[in-house]
Amino acid sequence: MALFEVFIPRSSKSANDATIEVKAESWLDALKAGMKKIGEQGDPGKNMICDFQDDGSVHVTDPDSGRVFRIVDKGGEKTAKASSAGIGRSKEKTDNIEDALEEVFDSSVEMWEKCKTREEVADFMLELALKKIKAESAGFLFCTIDCDHLSFVAAKGPKAKDVLKFKVPLGTGIVGFCVQAGVSLAISDVGKDARWYDKISKSVGYPTKSMLCSVVEHEGQVVGAIEIINRSVSSSFTTEELHILNYIAHESGKALARISDMEFSKECKKK
Repeated sequence: MALFEVFIPRSSKSANDATIEVKAESWLDALKAGMKKIGEQGDPGKNMICDFQDDGSVHVTDPDSGRVFRIVDKGGEKTAKASSAGIGRSKEKTDNIEDALEEVFDSSVEMWEKCKTREEVADFMLELALKKIKAESAGFLFCTIDCDHLSFVAAKGPKAKDVLKFKVPLGTGIVGFCVQAGVSLAISDVGKDARWYDKISKSVGYPTKSMLCSVVEHEGQVVGAIEIINRSVSSSFTTEELHILNYIAHESGKALARISDMEFSKECKKK
């Protein structure tokens, strides 16, 4: 295990910032261990925005609380001190988030009327996601029946047809991690994340820089994930875009559950 230095911002006005060292397998494990060590629940939240810095540190923003954590691998070539100075992003404007989500809701109404299969739902929601989030590509993955792999059922972008044949082992890569952990992530530079699974990217000849990933679930059961690849405007997805994709994933989960119920009902009528 590697040695990490973790900066944990105070959780309330009465608390203090903390900088501690922990041994862990990854920066995320180090963050969880550090939070537990100071008496917190050990879970930075279900939504995380991760920015990988040139000094080797990882800045993790919890968009819900606004807290910014900093993790440094002390065994790396660069060992910047994990302090609060200069970490995190400048405060993002989220004034229009309610309007954006309302637009997504209005658009998803059409999906409920038109889409009768899970493939149609996946395709429709990827189209919607790329209209609201400026990026090059997107993919919709479902958990296989045995729940040990994720398979592509829809994709958009330059290599869309090529990626449909691939499966991702559960827990492997960023999307596999998100599904297994039930979290949503925005990664500014996937190549700096040890979890990055580059097999697909290399196989189809499509470099991947940034990624936004949200899990698709219904009533607590994760059924898949949506990933957005390579933000067009800059390398960093925003808090607003994370919320938008989470909402699209949420609506997708409800639609897929309805389709499953309809298919089950049809099978029962046949018997």
